[in-house]
Amino acid sequence: TRKSVFVDDIADSGKTILNWKLRYGNTPSVVLFRRATCSSIGIAAAELIEGDEWIVFPWENKEKAQEDYEAYIARQ
Repeated sequence: TRKSVFVDDIADSGKTILNWKLRYGNTPSVVLFRRATCSSIGIAAAELIEGDEWIVFPWENKEKAQEDYEAYIARQ
């Protein structure tokens, strides 16, 4: 049998991981950061984030990250 693990950088709302699990089954999920407000359970995380600070990862384009942040704030 084939084993799969869903790996992502951050679990913000949990929607991405929930959609993955609905499509591919209840596979293990691992993230670098998980927000305390994340609705999905069963996600292993390297670090839990209590606040709502915006995280820019080293592999992201700084200008694009700013655009993403502004779009995120507009949706709130």
